[in-house]
Amino acid sequence: MINKINWIRNFGVFKNFEWDADVLHLFKKRNLIYGWNYSGKTTLSKLFSNLEKRQPKYFGNAEYSLEIKSNNGERSLNHQKLDVFPYTVKVFNSCYIKSVFSWDADESKEEFGAIHFYLADDAHDTQTKINFYSQRWNPIFEKIKSDNQRVVSEFDEYSKDNGRFAKQATEIRNYLNNQILSHEFNKGHFIKLVEEVKNQLHGYILSQEEVSQKNQASTAINEHITLDANYVLTESLQVIGAKIKILLENTAPQSIPFPELDKYSDLFDWVQTGLNLHKESPKCKFCGNDLKEERILSLNN
Repeated sequence: MINKINWIRNFGVFKNFEWDADVLHLFKKRNLIYGWNYSGKTTLSKLFSNLEKRQPKYFGNAEYSLEIKSNNGERSLNHQKLDVFPYTVKVFNSCYIKSVFSWDADESKEEFGAIHFYLADDAHDTQTKINFYSQRWNPIFEKIKSDNQRVVSEFDEYSKDNGRFAKQATEIRNYLNNQILSHEFNKGHFIKLVEEVKNQLHGYILSQEEVSQKNQASTAINEHITLDANYVLTESLQVIGAKIKILLENTAPQSIPFPELDKYSDLFDWVQTGLNLHKESPKCKFCGNDLKEERILSLNN
């Protein structure tokens, strides 16, 4: 672990810091560092950020020396040997927060927009890269969209709710007058048929004679047998209900009262547990007597 910071030169507010053993205690497992605003707390955390990155991320021209204690004893490590710093360091300070959070605040509206959060310690420049590529590619995308607007508009004419697909499906449904359709015919059915026809177009081209036959078949009048819809219900609901009641009473399991089980909940729970334990047992595991099938059936009912 780090015992102490021997000295610091030109690291922000720490122009010429020397560790004073009479005032400062050696670092322990947990340490509390406090002070006035702008007294150097965040600057000191940046020194530990350099240890985390093992490179002079902050104040590259600064110099400093630390005392490290390990199983091999105590030794010093300075700013020139960050690459061999032996411990894992993680710093969570205001600089880290700014590097991973991005606030889309609209000051004119006096409200906050979305919060962007980037994972990973090296994600501080993610938004900058996003902005760069957005500015680079958005004009190209807009040009492509403009060049192909005619195709987009044509597609919209077909795909919208009241577009050409929907209108054509309506025309087909009205033309056939639902005489040979077994289901509702809508835009989805028509689009599916269009794909099938496109893939095998030559097989769907009809001769004039076949067109005439199709027209005749689609407009033919089917003769159906007319059924008498004047049905009479000969039994009242009361009679039907009485029959159902008798049927249910004859088929439902007959519950036999057990006053002791109703009275004592502990006994009821005990019997429930016992029934599961005796599913495949012909004898009572408590008294050793034979178990009658009727008794088990009664308890289950």
